[in-house]
Formats: sequence, structure tokens, C-alpha cells
Amino acid sequence: MNDLVYLKHDEMVCDSLQEAEKFGKRHDKVLRSVDSLIKSLPKNGERSMFKEVKRKAADGQMHRMYFMNRDGFSLLIMGFTGKKVLDLLLILNIHTDLILIY
Repeated sequence: MNDLVYLKHDEMVCDSLQEAEKFGKRHDKVLRSVDSLIKSLPKNGERSMFKEVKRKAADGQMHRMYFMNRDGFSLLIMGFTGKKVLDLLLILNIHTDLILIY
């Protein structure tokens, strides 16, 4: 899952399309999940976590997607289910525990 996160404008981000592919989700459902999260966040809170952009699809049409930072990514995957998500959450939890120990 190393290619899930990349550097964009000096910040580590991932995008909703990659997240959908990596976790076996439909992109339209990931977009709905992000939209729902944004509505539930305090005003301006989503601006630092999610950025909506347009991408050009293979058929030439423009489609929306989101870039998200670590906080946005973490909030979003908490609502996902499945083995890939569980594996990632366990790895993140172990990593966090190791950081707290040291």
C-alpha cells in the first residue's frame, strides 16, 4: 500500500480514486462518504482535510475526486469494512503504540 500516499504541494496526501481501488470500493460510494463527512465536520474543518478537484477520465469527461491528508484519510477509512481496511488499521494502531512507548 506504499503507493496509496504521495507528496503533493509539500504535503502527504492520497486521493479518493486510489483509495477506492485499494480498498475495493466503488468510487461513487467513496465520494458520498467524503461528502457526508464534510457535512458533519465543523465549518472550515474540512478544508484542511479534503480538497475536491476534477480529473479527466479516459472517455474525456471530467469527474470529481478528492485529495485528502492523513486526517481525512483516517476519518474516511474508519467507516470502511473489509480485510484490507482491518489490516491497515491494525498496522496503524501498532505503529501508534510503538510511538507512544518511545
